[in-house]
Amino acid sequence: MLETLCRKLTLLFGLLTAAVLGAALAVTCRMAQNEARAASDLLYANTISSIEDTVTGSGLVRDSWLARLEAEGRLVITMEDNGLPLAFPGGWAPADDRAALLAAARQQAAAAGLDPARMRRQRVDFSLSGVGGPYTGTALVLPHARADSAATVYIVRDLGPLMARQRAMAWRYAAL
Repeated sequence: MLETLCRKLTLLFGLLTAAVLGAALAVTCRMAQNEARAASDLLYANTISSIEDTVTGSGLVRDSWLARLEAEGRLVITMEDNGLPLAFPGGWAPADDRAALLAAARQQAAAAGLDPARMRRQRVDFSLSGVGGPYTGTALVLPHARADSAATVYIVRDLGPLMARQRAMAWRYAAL
């Protein structure tokens, strides 16, 4: 009788230990995913700030700089000066058609309240979905030093790599 009680207690403590370790791994995985998301959001915010500073500061935006920003951040960026798009072919090829993404971004930004005709600083954030996965975006109206013109910037971020990274992280934690 004492031997069966010992076995039952050993099994119970083993299951309890496994449950506690599983819960700790789940919490740790969620924290790691949140940190990855926060790092990605910070990089995106810094990119937006950099674009804002460059457009409002010197006003000189180089294609090579935009291409680097796009490729590093998995972004799709377009700029318009007084409604006329600046010629920029892009720094990488997203899974969805670039023109379709930018058209959807313009539509979502307008629905969120962006009005490029008003020559004041504006910013709206929006979400998009496409064949290649979910996207998030930001649209800005940045007035020039002269009050009679403004640059409109549309930035679309591909969330696919972040989500893939989070899934891979979950599988690695599950394998433990």
